[in-house]
Amino acid sequence: KVRNILREGYYDSVKITASIDKLLIKSLDQNFVPVTDDRDVFVGIVTRKVIFKNIYEEQLKIKYGSE
Repeated sequence: KVRNILREGYYDSVKITASIDKLLIKSLDQNFVPVTDDRDVFVGIVTRKVIFKNIYEEQLKIKYGSE
């Protein structure tokens, strides 16, 4: 089973309400960041690729004024 190969605490997670800054800091040391809800239940992952793509798209909006 997958849970047998994952090490407890190896991938630091963030709460779904965490700031983008906190997510960015975690992603510097990890290829992906697990996300948990307020009950510490896993809800998904965010990859570095998604983070950087989002930042790039936001910068384009600022530069060109599109929404």
